Amino acid sequence: QGEVQNSGDAQDHAISLADAIGHGNDLSVTYEGASIEQTYKSDEISSVAAPNGSVYVVMKFQVTNNGQNDVSVDTLNYGPAFTAQIGDSSVKAELTILTNDFSTYQGTIAAGQTVENVLLFKVPDSITQIPDNVALSVSVSGNTSKVGL
Repeated sequence: QGEVQNSGDAQDHAISLADAIGHGNDLSVTYEGASIEQTYKSDEISSVAAPNGSVYVVMKFQVTNNGQNDVSVDTLNYGPAFTAQIGDSSVKAELTILTNDFSTYQGTIAAGQTVENVLLFKVPDSITQIPDNVALSVSVSGNTSKVGL
């Protein structure tokens, strides 16, 4: 009842991207790299523009159902909060209304299907390239873990 949760920054282990969204057993998630964009467009009607003086680091993920059964994904309800270490800055992922937002994705991924999800991180527009040492962590229900990219 009075358990102390360890959520410090010194975790020894990294969890998978699939575990980060609560689907370690039935999905595989691959990090496809990142880009810097002033405006991110997920499709013809959905886009998010960075405020003046800012750009988005857009991290892209391929979410694949390698199983035989459809998988219902409700990441919004699972509630992961992602933080990226981009160079010297620790940046929380933006919560967007994009239908392919990795932290809020809701949908059914059919057996054999792959969908692209993204995380957007608002950074100063003085950042013009993605550093080599980008790291990701996730916090779910107060527990923070590093995420293997």
